[in-house]
Amino acid sequence: MTRTEFRHIANTKGFDEAMSRLSEDAITLHDEETLILFIKQKLDKVDYPLAAHILNCIVESKGDSRWYDYDFDCGMLDKPVCINTVEEALTFDYFDV
Repeated sequence: MTRTEFRHIANTKGFDEAMSRLSEDAITLHDEETLILFIKQKLDKVDYPLAAHILNCIVESKGDSRWYDYDFDCGMLDKPVCINTVEEALTFDYFDV
């Protein structure tokens, strides 16, 4: 998806729809529900530090964010970053040229 296509979808169908479509190809873009499922998996595997690390980021967003950039493979070396606006999403490398 190009930045222009993303903006068009966001303007016509809404931010959540644009992010949902973008997340189909962007491997580090996740909705809050996906992060919570990941936290549950880590709790089941007794990986409490990583579960707490991700949960703290969600708590710090105070429920204001539905979308996050986070690389599951990086564990605690990466921190989930909230994405709340079209302009914030456009700062990431999710888009085709």
